[in-house]
Amino acid sequence: MPEGRRRLIAIDLDGTLYGRGGAVSAANVRAIAAARAAGHRVVIATGRSWLESREARAALRDHVDDDDVLIGAGGAIVSRLADGRTLDRDRMDAESTTAVGRCLARHGHHVQLLQDPDTAQCDYLLVGDRLDPTLSWWLDRYGHRTRTLADLPTRPELDHTVRVGTVTTARELATVVAELRRDLGDRLTIHHWHAVGPPDGRDRPELVEVFAPGTSKWRAIERLCGRWRIDPADTVAIGDGLNDLEMIDAAGLGIAVENADDRVLEVADRRVAAHDRDGVAEAISAVLDGRW
Repeated sequence: MPEGRRRLIAIDLDGTLYGRGGAVSAANVRAIAAARAAGHRVVIATGRSWLESREARAALRDHVDDDDVLIGAGGAIVSRLADGRTLDRDRMDAESTTAVGRCLARHGHHVQLLQDPDTAQCDYLLVGDRLDPTLSWWLDRYGHRTRTLADLPTRPELDHTVRVGTVTTARELATVVAELRRDLGDRLTIHHWHAVGPPDGRDRPELVEVFAPGTSKWRAIERLCGRWRIDPADTVAIGDGLNDLEMIDAAGLGIAVENADDRVLEVADRRVAAHDRDGVAEAISAVLDGRW
């Protein structure tokens, strides 16, 4: 272990580590390897699940140890990076899951229930007979294990759910998001933003995701700090989107890439180049050489 502080460095994927097209640059891979060699913990912290983080896992496969982890689903699941085994999760209760699912279905949307794959033996429960084309593309892209149901399940099937959501166009989501925030926003975590869609898609898709109360990347980071005996003040968070806002605001050093949402830029301590210009490598370099 080198002299100096041992830090936990959390890095978002989409819009941060991933460049245009979803690739991880060689410069960013080298920077992460250098941080690990210097004794720092490097953690991927993403809205994607472990399975959906395939590109990052492939890029970093030569720099992964058995105790490396991935914070996935916006903080709802912490998985072992090497094999996806679940280490920690924030499960939604059955009553909340049902309330969100009924709201989505009432407005004519399919319902996606992200499962803990270790206990559910599948990745998604899908309710409804008409999946949005963006979701179909996403499921095919990563080879998800799914079960399609005509109606919302009951317990015990709901006991493995960590996120409930749907994806469609912005126009179609506006009403349902407003209703969810009005009726459930004080007791659940609700995110609404642009979704990753097929490159030839005409309308930019949006998604709504609902989690157990308090679920966030930062809460998962705090738990890892306790596990690894790292002072939360010795954390670095690099990101761009609204599900990065809390970790960038709360981390000892919060870094926003240039293309970040304005609200993220406002709370960041530092700003680096955009995701397609090796901003992560720039940030890690400044940490390693002691400038930050």
